[in-house]
Amino acid sequence: MMEEAADDRSILRVHLPNGGFNMVKYGDATDVKDIIKLVVGRLAAGERYFSRCYALKLALVSQRKSHWLHNDLSMYQVRQKYEAKCMPEDLRYELRVRYLPKSFHELWQKDKVTFCYLYDQVRSDYLRDVADHIDHVVAIQLGCIEM
Repeated sequence: MMEEAADDRSILRVHLPNGGFNMVKYGDATDVKDIIKLVVGRLAAGERYFSRCYALKLALVSQRKSHWLHNDLSMYQVRQKYEAKCMPEDLRYELRVRYLPKSFHELWQKDKVTFCYLYDQVRSDYLRDVADHIDHVVAIQLGCIEM
């Protein structure tokens, strides 16, 4: 009986803003919040003070659209709602900081891992969406600041 339950599990690739990803085994009853909790827990040892700031985003790559997945959705519901309409290679699950704290200073003091994750996320979004459209002088200045 246990072997049958193991066979029902699937693997989800959750992408991170630094270009890496985490592989997560899940079943039909696994909630989105369980996947978020697992991946956030793998970012670094210890508890994340701002763990509730994270969310899972499903990007439809070819359509350049995305959907925020509600924490209470089961993976069965996600597959029925989104995966049934797309090719698997067109879907990209991303762990994102969706909710910003009131104070970045407090974020830095209480949860450096989430602070650095947010920094990587903003930098990645900037390089992907904005960097090609700015003045070269500004790009050089920003590169110097990054170094």
